[in-house]
Amino acid sequence: MIDPPSEENKIGGGLSEEARYNLLKGWAKETGVLGLENVEFPVGFTDEYSEADKNFEFTGVKARRDIGHRKSIIAVPFNMLISIRTFEEEEPELYAYLIKECPDLFNEKDQIDYEQLLMAFFLMHEYTKGKASKWYPFIASLP
Repeated sequence: MIDPPSEENKIGGGLSEEARYNLLKGWAKETGVLGLENVEFPVGFTDEYSEADKNFEFTGVKARRDIGHRKSIIAVPFNMLISIRTFEEEEPELYAYLIKECPDLFNEKDQIDYEQLLMAFFLMHEYTKGKASKWYPFIASLP
C-alpha cells in the first residue's frame, strides 16, 4: 500500500489557487518550456452549447494570438512530458510490475484504455510523492 504524502509534503500544501499557478509558471520557465508568452492561464471557460454545463466553469489555457496551420504555440521539453515512455523510464520496476501482475487493466491487446489507465496510475503515484515529485507544480495546479 502506498502512503499518502505527509501534511508538509502534500500537493498544493495549502497554497492559494493563484500561488499554485504562479508555481506552475515558474516551474515551466525553469524546465525549459518555450512560448509561455503566447498563452494565458488559468482561464475559465464555460460550455455555451451544453445546457447542463452552462453553470460550470472549466479551467484551461488560452492562446494570446491566432494559431496558424501546423504552427506551434508552446513547446515542452521531452523530458518533462508525462507519457507511458516517461512512466517506464522514471519508474521501471513499478511499470513492469503493473504490466505483469495486472494484465486485465494494463494490456494493450485486451484493454482499449490501457494507456489512459497507465497515465492515471502514474499521476496518482506522483501525487503520493508530494513535493518530491518532478511534476509537483503541474500536479498542484490540477483541480
